[in-house]
Amino acid sequence: MATFLARERTIAAPGYSRWLIPPAALCVHLCIGQAYAFSVFNLPMTKLIGITQSVSDDWKLTGASAKLLRHLA
Repeated sequence: MATFLARERTIAAPGYSRWLIPPAALCVHLCIGQAYAFSVFNLPMTKLIGITQSVSDDWKLTGASAKLLRHLA
């Protein structure tokens, strides 16, 4: 564990741009926020636009998330 936290491993190499971190963090947070927003607003938006029942070829949320997780793995 001591080698993992060694100073040589924690200091950025010469030429490393720290300005790459904020845009990458923003992208990650936007992706996480999009998934959260969909999960929160899915039912209210469905009711708002008047969907009362699903049709035979609709995706189920559990199936969509399972497909996404298989794709990411």
